[in-house]
Amino acid sequence: MNPRTFWKIAAGVAAAGAAGLLWIANLAILRQEDRKQIEEARMELAETLVRLREAHEELATDPTIAWMKANPQVRDASKAVGVVSFKGKTLYVLARGLPRLPREKAYKLWACFGPKRVRAGEYKVDDKGCLAGKHRMAEDLHRAEGFTLSLEPADGADSPNGPVYLLPN
Repeated sequence: MNPRTFWKIAAGVAAAGAAGLLWIANLAILRQEDRKQIEEARMELAETLVRLREAHEELATDPTIAWMKANPQVRDASKAVGVVSFKGKTLYVLARGLPRLPREKAYKLWACFGPKRVRAGEYKVDDKGCLAGKHRMAEDLHRAEGFTLSLEPADGADSPNGPVYLLPN
């Protein structure tokens, strides 16, 4: 074998070996950096979970927030949930998991004052079964014991007569 050829091959093998070692060293460094990023992400997730638990406890005990759950007696309501946030005479309602409605029907929210039900707005759902709205009441809502959501004829019903989809939690 020609000595020049031998040294060219040897230099090529040495360069490939050095490149391989550099590649392995780079992987080790990247892997260490990945571990560091994963640990930072875990710490951030743990902090977020603590904040989420604190927010959940605060929301669960807030007297100006009323949660609503699905009525087990209405088959279409099995995945429905809702919440009403209120201050004074103004309320905001959010609900999801509700079936879409024909034009002649609407969801009606009712504020519960003992056995008395007071209409608290008429709402339609979007294509995803979500409902959102704002309503101003004639009376202060601080005495409301909860809220229900029923299916009623659109532009009608001064008392709940249709199926009740959401009940006070």
